Amino acid sequence: ASSAQDAPRHADERMQRLRREAEKQFRSADTNGDGTLSRREVRARFPYMARMFDRVDTNGDGRISMDEFLAFRREQLERKLER
Repeated sequence: ASSAQDAPRHADERMQRLRREAEKQFRSADTNGDGTLSRREVRARFPYMARMFDRVDTNGDGRISMDEFLAFRREQLERKLER
């Protein structure tokens, strides 16, 4: 039997799993291995994100970093959970 105390731990484990999944997606999309995603790399793997590239690229350097990618994915998940 799980208790109410288990709920935060399960939520944390779920977030860690989702983060690892997103990191794996990022690395597989980073075809040149430079640690960032170019517009071309994003367009090839994440067409939905490509349409919002400038919004995801919060520092405006023309590339999406791992942190920017994770922030976008987190925002998507939170919006999905609110529905």
